Amino acid sequence: MLRKFIPCLVLTAAACVPPSGPVAYVAPAPATGEGAFACAYRTINEMGFTVTNADRDAGFIAAEKYVRSGVTYHDALSVAIFQATGASVQTLRVTAMDGDRERDDDEPVSSRAPSAHGRAAARIVAETCAPGSTPVLQNVAASYQAQAHVTR
Repeated sequence: MLRKFIPCLVLTAAACVPPSGPVAYVAPAPATGEGAFACAYRTINEMGFTVTNADRDAGFIAAEKYVRSGVTYHDALSVAIFQATGASVQTLRVTAMDGDRERDDDEPVSSRAPSAHGRAAARIVAETCAPGSTPVLQNVAASYQAQAHVTR
C-alpha cells in the first residue's frame, strides 16, 4: 500500500510547485483575431491591469498590475494573437511574468516567475477569449533563460 502511495504523493507535490519562470497559456483563437484582441483587451482591463502597449494589427497587448498580499508583486501580462506556420487557425498566447524592473540581481526580468495572481490572470484571459477550448499551460522559463545566455 505504501509503495502505491509514495509515487502519488510525489506527483501531487510536483503539481503544487510554482513555476520558476514565466508561464504561458496557449489556445486556438476565435475565428477572427480581432475578436480575440478585443476580448483580451477588455478582460485585462476588467481585472484591473493597466495596458502599457497594444497594437491591434500586430495582435499584441502588454499590461501590468501591482498586487499587494503581504508582499507587493508587479505582474506583467503579454498577449499575442498569431497564425503559426502551417496552422489552419490562429493561436492565442497569454504570458505572465514578474514585471519588476527594479531588482538588483542579474536575473533578466523576462525570466522571473509571476505571482499566483499573475498566473491566474493569464489563465482567465486565455479561457475567456478562447471559448470552447482548454488552454495549455507552458512553463517558458527554459526558453527565456536560453535567450538570456545568448544575449549576454
